Amino acid sequence: MKIVMMTSAAGPEGVLHAGREYNLPGKQAKALVAGGFAREVGQAPRLPLEPPPALEAAAQTQPETTALPAAGPRA
Repeated sequence: MKIVMMTSAAGPEGVLHAGREYNLPGKQAKALVAGGFAREVGQAPRLPLEPPPALEAAAQTQPETTALPAAGPRA
């Protein structure tokens, strides 16, 4: 089955580069397509999904700050 990789992937059998076309066994190709890592040749690319709300909230939180210790006599 011919696929186009949407992301890069690596494993014991080699590296699959994003944007390149590969002819893979059906089971392996279908797993990559089902996972959203690839698309079938001739299939329209999927639009990117919106990030989950938890990620948006995490990105909008203020970074932690550290306060300096109060100046006092040194021992």
